[in-house]
Amino acid sequence: MEAATRKRLFQKAKSIYYSLRSLLCFFISVESDDVTPGPGRASPRQPDVELNNECCFPFEALPEVCQLHVFSYLTVLERGRASSVCRRWNELLQSAALWTDVDLTVFPLCCRCSCRSSGEPCVSLSCYEMYKERVQSYVDQVEHVRPNLRRLSFAFDIGDYTDDWLDLLYGLLRSLRCGELASAQLNWKETPAKSSRIVEGTLLSWSATTFSDFTSYHRRRQRLFAGFLEFFASLAVNVVDLSMPFDWSPRSLQALGRLQRLQVLKLQVYFIPQPVDQDTVDELLRSVPQLRSLSLAVCVSSGAGLVPYRLHSRSLRHLDVSQCRGFYLGHVDLPQLTSLVATVQPSHGPLGAVSTHRTHVNTVPCIYDILRYGAPALRRLNGHNLSHDWALTYTDELDAVLQDICACQAHTSM
Repeated sequence: MEAATRKRLFQKAKSIYYSLRSLLCFFISVESDDVTPGPGRASPRQPDVELNNECCFPFEALPEVCQLHVFSYLTVLERGRASSVCRRWNELLQSAALWTDVDLTVFPLCCRCSCRSSGEPCVSLSCYEMYKERVQSYVDQVEHVRPNLRRLSFAFDIGDYTDDWLDLLYGLLRSLRCGELASAQLNWKETPAKSSRIVEGTLLSWSATTFSDFTSYHRRRQRLFAGFLEFFASLAVNVVDLSMPFDWSPRSLQALGRLQRLQVLKLQVYFIPQPVDQDTVDELLRSVPQLRSLSLAVCVSSGAGLVPYRLHSRSLRHLDVSQCRGFYLGHVDLPQLTSLVATVQPSHGPLGAVSTHRTHVNTVPCIYDILRYGAPALRRLNGHNLSHDWALTYTDELDAVLQDICACQAHTSM
């Protein structure tokens, strides 16, 4: 083990040990009726270990639960190095309590070829294979320990059949207990560690020479995601916080409806443009009755205008539609909403199925009228604090904020 890593572990453990020792002495002093022991009263019990020498840290003298607490401050990579220090540490690091957070995005692509000095993205297949081996070793460790999963994060292209990331994820979820999973970040559309220039025998080996081939691969990945989301929703029924690219298919919406305890939802773009109609938005909000925070990123086909949408929710408190294109708030019924982040980004792509409902940017209703009647509890708008009487008093400060989010004729002509 490297000396620097051992020293860093030592400093972390030392700091936590002194905190625990001080806390122990405090409770011992509280249990005694007097600081000075009187007749027939035993002296307060002193810790068995005295640290007279600052250079000597008796980590082994700590109870096992305290040692595990020290190890919980280490990152995944640091735990891997710590397990090679000695047999005792290796045994402690097999505790399931240390592996409840599974983050598959923390492993760097350690380039050992000529790309390392040039600063360019690594295109070496051997370096990427080593990255895959590290991820697989970590997954094997987690599957061996079988913890109660509480947080999951990954970023893999599940449609890349040469890497078999989808099989790895299925195997991981089958091996773990997911009943306590509360937070999940599921980036299923890309593998950031894999350079697009790695061609031979990898991602682009399906010969994406035409737009038709690219579209076929795109939709194949989407169908794989719909099946994976159904499987995920059947296991992680108690998830509260979920972030992922979303395809807005009926199958995926139905799977999302199984997560009845969902409170924070972040849906990112997958298809561009994205055919999202009003009924689909209504079904989304109905399927998650406890939702408090919603972040949407969709690109609807709207020609040169905007597509107005109606949003109805009795539980929603935070809404972020700033990453949407062609999406406009035409009507809201959000009595609990306190925070809104929005912007105006018309989509100038080809007209789609929802284009018959599009509204030209000069004919849309004013967002101020929409919000003051549909979101009376609003307190923050694009990061600006609103006055308590904002719905009754139109100020210059509020007008400046509306310039960025309102597409009505009054605000676009200024």
